[in-house]
Amino acid sequence: MIKWRTRKVRELFLYLLFHQKRPMLNAILLEELWPDLDFEKAASNLHTTIYHLRKILKDNGIQDPILLVNNHYKLNAQIQTDYDELNQLLEQEQHDEKSIQQLLNCYEGDFLIDEEYLWVNQIRLRLKQAVLHVLEQYIARPNAAHTLLKYNCLQKLLELDEYNEYYMFQLFEFLIQQNRKQECIKFFESIEAKLAEIDLPVPEKIYRKYNEFLLNV
Repeated sequence: MIKWRTRKVRELFLYLLFHQKRPMLNAILLEELWPDLDFEKAASNLHTTIYHLRKILKDNGIQDPILLVNNHYKLNAQIQTDYDELNQLLEQEQHDEKSIQQLLNCYEGDFLIDEEYLWVNQIRLRLKQAVLHVLEQYIARPNAAHTLLKYNCLQKLLELDEYNEYYMFQLFEFLIQQNRKQECIKFFESIEAKLAEIDLPVPEKIYRKYNEFLLNV
C-alpha cells in the first residue's frame, strides 16, 4: 500500500500508469488534471506534483521512475494491472468459457468507479461497453443455453445495466428454462419493485412470460 501525499499525486500516477505505453505532453497533463487553472498555476502544480510522485516511487524502490523528454512525461516502470489484464481479455478474437470466466472475475465493476477524475469517464464508458458486448455475444450462443456461466453472465449484465429490459427478459427466461420456480417468482417481484421506483410498469414481454409461467407452475 502506498500513502499518497495528495489526491492529485495519486491521480497523476494513475494517469501516467494508464498511458504508460506512450509519453504524455505536459500541456495535455495540464489540460486533463488542472482544466480550471490558468497556465502558470497549472504548470506550477504539475512540477510540484511530479516532484512528490518521483519521491514516493523512489522510496518504493523504483529508480528513475518518471522520464521527461521534449516536454513529454513517461512513467518509467513496467507495472502490471488488472486494467492490462482486462484489455487483453477484451482484445481476444474468440472467447471460450475460460476467458469469459476470467472476464467476470476481472471486471468487478466500472473502472475507477470511486474516483471523479474527468479523464476517466471516456475510459470507463469504453470498457463497460466492451464488456457488455462480449457478454452479450456469449449468452447468445446456443451452447451456452443451460450453463451456470450463462447465468453468471446474465447477472453481471444486469448488475452493470440494471434497468435493461433485454437483460431482464433473458435472465427470467433462463430461470424458467431451468425450472427454478421460486427464483422466477422472486426475480419477477424484484423487477416489479425496481421499475416501480422510477414509475415504470413491467415490460409487456416479461409480464406475458410470467403469466405463462404461472399457468404451468
